Amino acid sequence: MPITVEREKWILYKHTCNYEMIKAVALDVKNSCKSDISDLERHRMQERLAALDLYRTRNPKEHPLDSINHRINTLEFWMFGYEDNTNGDKKFIFSPLGNLFFNY
Repeated sequence: MPITVEREKWILYKHTCNYEMIKAVALDVKNSCKSDISDLERHRMQERLAALDLYRTRNPKEHPLDSINHRINTLEFWMFGYEDNTNGDKKFIFSPLGNLFFNY
């Protein structure tokens, strides 16, 4: 049976309070991925973040993309950009606020 919500509320992912994680993901998407966030690139992002000790998987055999998807959603939540899925290519487009974040 689904849970009904009586009033609207914000749901924040638990990792949104980690500034270093937000910064690392944003820099990785901009510099390493070149804004490409396809599934293959998300797996590579997991490996790069694991090398920096910013990512640990609970299931090392399957490497699910749930955690990386949440981290990209965090960038969208803070309005650093948005996902664009035109022509079948997944791209992350940085907003003016995201570009301001990189400048300062």
